[in-house]
Amino acid sequence: MARLRIAPLLAILDADVAISAAFPVLIPVDALDVPPLGIINVHPSLLPRHQGPNPIAWTVRNGERELGCSIHRMDADFDTGPLLAHGTTPIDDVEDPPELFERMSTLLGALLPNALARVEKADPGDPQPGGQATYAGFFEPEYVEIDWSQTAAEVRRQVLAWRVAALGPGARGALTTLGGERVRVLRVRFDDTEGGTRVDSADAALWIVETEPA
Repeated sequence: MARLRIAPLLAILDADVAISAAFPVLIPVDALDVPPLGIINVHPSLLPRHQGPNPIAWTVRNGERELGCSIHRMDADFDTGPLLAHGTTPIDDVEDPPELFERMSTLLGALLPNALARVEKADPGDPQPGGQATYAGFFEPEYVEIDWSQTAAEVRRQVLAWRVAALGPGARGALTTLGGERVRVLRVRFDDTEGGTRVDSADAALWIVETEPA
């Protein structure tokens, strides 16, 4: 039913162009043709890398130093249309989700005017580079539990990755047992400047400073 309603809704709005962001439903082709200048999508990766629903979390999980953002024309598939603008922002020193999303928003604000200028000129955009596509799907169930035999950096990335992960089926991490209770770890530090509970990883100590009941 949702597929049938999108095109009439866009027609009622009578917009020249539509912008999509974090929309989990594939927009049907008949809806793509409604705005005279098309529909563009904001995707938080350097496409064609990290296509799919979970790009930010995979960027963090992989230990990538920069978060990408691409604005592209929408076509009949997810995250595959021609590029209108793209860029990156550093995230290697980010400690919590609000800071990461703030940097992403700042980057988007810098890219969007250029993308809209191209749309206004009916620029078709640039084809995505071939042979570089990767898929950023929902995390596997095994990644829910913290493995303390990992390095401190790997555990920290796991904790932050789950905080920014797209909602998917199954349990959410990062889970561990602390003081005999099951908890979801929300934030860790490499030092004890904020207190917390010390836990040893494979190569160094970490301090768990924020949790919630699992």
